[in-house]
Formats: sequence, structure tokens, C-alpha cells
Amino acid sequence: VINVGANGWDGNSVDYHYLGGDKLHKASVYDLPNSVPTGGQIDIIVNMKAPKEEGTYTTTWSLRVGSQDFCKLRLTVEVR
Repeated sequence: VINVGANGWDGNSVDYHYLGGDKLHKASVYDLPNSVPTGGQIDIIVNMKAPKEEGTYTTTWSLRVGSQDFCKLRLTVEVR
């Protein structure tokens, strides 16, 4: 994820959390592993388990400071 905003993301105050959609995750909130300056990028890692049934699944996550979401991330997975 690339930070294209005007402010850096402080690793001590920014989390990413499950916002909605299919529940594929093992934990619903993660700490940002480090700070990301404007223009910087970071890999967002969420431990997930694939569903047993074939199909298309979509899960939505968001970066958050306090109770404010500011970057929604949608992932679609196709299970065959």
C-alpha cells in the first residue's frame, strides 16, 4: 500500500482492521508494523484461511487512527 496522502502514518497509532465482507481472517485487527512517510509504501499482511467451498469471496479492511478509518482496502479471492 502506498501512502499518497499529505500525512505520514505513525506505526504507533495506526492499525488495520476488518471492516466487512467475508470473514477469512484469523485476527480482526493488526498493528501497522512501522511508520510510513508520505510517498512511502508498506506491505499489509493478514493471516487468512481459505474457505472450503469454491466461490468468490471479498473482504474489506481499513487503516485506522483511533476510531477514524482513512484507507479502505478490498481483497477478492477466488477459491477453486
